[in-house]
Amino acid sequence: MHFTKQTIPALVVILAAFSLSAQQLPSKAADSDALATEAESKVNKAVEATQEAKKPATTGTANQAETRTAGSATARSTGSTTSTTSSSDSLSPVLYNDGRMNYATSATKFQLTAADSLSNIDYIEYRIDDSPFMRYNEPFSIDQEGPRRIVYRAVDKAGNREADNVFMVTIDNTPPTVTANLNGPSYPRDGVTYVSTSTKIELYAKDVYSGVKKIEYAINDGDFVEGNSIVLDQPGRQRVRYRASDNLNNVSAEQQIATMLLDVDNTTPTVAIRTSRRPVEFEGKKYALRDTIYTVEAVDEGAGIDKILVRIDGEGDFQPYTTPIQFSNEGPHSIEAKAIDRVGNESEIAKLDIITDDDPPTSSIKVVGQE
Repeated sequence: MHFTKQTIPALVVILAAFSLSAQQLPSKAADSDALATEAESKVNKAVEATQEAKKPATTGTANQAETRTAGSATARSTGSTTSTTSSSDSLSPVLYNDGRMNYATSATKFQLTAADSLSNIDYIEYRIDDSPFMRYNEPFSIDQEGPRRIVYRAVDKAGNREADNVFMVTIDNTPPTVTANLNGPSYPRDGVTYVSTSTKIELYAKDVYSGVKKIEYAINDGDFVEGNSIVLDQPGRQRVRYRASDNLNNVSAEQQIATMLLDVDNTTPTVAIRTSRRPVEFEGKKYALRDTIYTVEAVDEGAGIDKILVRIDGEGDFQPYTTPIQFSNEGPHSIEAKAIDRVGNESEIAKLDIITDDDPPTSSIKVVGQE
């Protein structure tokens, strides 16, 4: 039999134990051949154990967490465990660290490994939080969201139990929540929200655990692009979809602003000045009696009229139009009017120049002499 330097310490332990047991046997029962055979068997087992310990330890597979805690050896696996939870196919089996905390989904599996230099590993055991220890048999996952503590340790064949190792992880299966704000003119009417080409759609997202990774949006049936501020520069009804992902790739459900369509309204209102009686036109000028009443009307096919403004005889600023207009004094007058819709589109200015004439003409008669 050939012994190497690596086997000598194990052989010393085995042979010392054998020598002690032989001395305790009654002399009449000591059979030298039997004892030699037993000693040889123990030496062979010791050699095999030493050679086994020299083999490379099994390491974890891709996407499975290999863990280490301060002051402890890396746990490397020989066994497996029944999965503590079942994970949804929609979850991503990733591990994310933000510099302070580990984050994982319920699809992430944790593999424990261990190695021993002499008597070999008997089993690995672990527990989640304060639950009882259980034997590790295969990679496991964790269902319950929130901060979790994985405690694990290995036991060798000689009964030596490793000090507890602790791995902290927060389970996060919940996608971010997304909200949208309209920054600028907007007006909801009949299930449609009207906006202008200057209105910004600003998207915000919040995530409880691992944090927001990105916000995306899509216009109508277009592809999603990353961003959190949208300006719709094309007129007409459009549908804005948006979503957010956290750092574990949990993706929020698509949403639609206020469950309504957006209508980009860049059409200005139309405004007109009406008269209660038709003016008389002569030589390019319009004449009306003093009892003529002037009204201003405005129409908008989109968001609707917000306000009508008028200015009389070019004096001062435009003022809100509240009541019909009537001139009490004769002479030239002017009415200017404009309208603004509910998303800020302003009409062109309508203007009416009128001459109020309420005095009848005077006539005279004279005799024309005969020649």
